[in-house]
Amino acid sequence: MNHCWNCKGSFEKASVFCPTCGAICGAYSGDYFELFGLEADVNVDVMALETAYLDLQKKTHPDHFALKSLTEQMQAIEFTALLNLAYETLQSPLKTAVYLLKQQGIDALPERGGDTPPQLMMKSFEMHECLDDIESLEALRAYKKQIEAEEKELIEALAADIRNASFAQAVEKTVELKFMATFFKELRIKQKKLKHA
Repeated sequence: MNHCWNCKGSFEKASVFCPTCGAICGAYSGDYFELFGLEADVNVDVMALETAYLDLQKKTHPDHFALKSLTEQMQAIEFTALLNLAYETLQSPLKTAVYLLKQQGIDALPERGGDTPPQLMMKSFEMHECLDDIESLEALRAYKKQIEAEEKELIEALAADIRNASFAQAVEKTVELKFMATFFKELRIKQKKLKHA
């Protein structure tokens, strides 16, 4: 049960605005998908996310509450911070996967790290070896396309694992997806070097 800070009214469903008095609820209690009206999935509908984000941003921007009470101004600032975090999270399949697993009580990428699976270590070695051997921008572009296709397949498989509650496999794929994100950064560095060679 949710309670409005302003009118003290209660309402069951998480809401951005109090259904009774219309005050903004800075301490939004729903999840990120509910906030944007999206299905909870790693493969987020990016266009729908963008549309919902811009709509909420327009309605809840702190500037609209400049003449309201200090409490309501603070509620708007608090909500804007949450809105931006939710948007940033759902834009990234990696961050979305981590968020979905966290909702299940699973820390997919603990700060202390963990042992890299041998299979992923071997894959990392092979990918870096291929990257080191590339000597032209044309070859690099072709390799990037190949890695992007592999990443897309990985995201699809990860999404399926989470939908099917195969969380152990989902964690393994999330770790691999994080590795892929790091590898793309290294690929961009190689691209800059080749451009200026």
